[in-house]
Amino acid sequence: MFSPPKVQTFEWHAGHDALPTDELFHKAEMGDGFCRFCPGVVETLSHTLRDCLDTTKALGLAGLCEWQLTIDGNPLDSYTKINSDGAYNQTSKSVGLGVVARDCCGLVLGGLAQPH
Repeated sequence: MFSPPKVQTFEWHAGHDALPTDELFHKAEMGDGFCRFCPGVVETLSHTLRDCLDTTKALGLAGLCEWQLTIDGNPLDSYTKINSDGAYNQTSKSVGLGVVARDCCGLVLGGLAQPH
């Protein structure tokens, strides 16, 4: 599935806990660490992408909705989602593969990229 470069960059930053949250700014002594919309709640990456109603609403409007798997209409509370992809370069006769595992919140558990 094709993702625009902007989305790929966002996903990379999210997967590497590198999005500019107030928690990261606080560690760099540039903020108080708290969510601007949820009083008293530290603005972590998981809070921003999953728990904060204001940011999840904005992400939904941007087409970046929360992941929810269901079986027979019943949501799964805990699961690991595995995505994989492969590519073949006809010119160099080389192949590559990639695998990423995410938890039920969409956070990256691990991954692998392997050229052959």
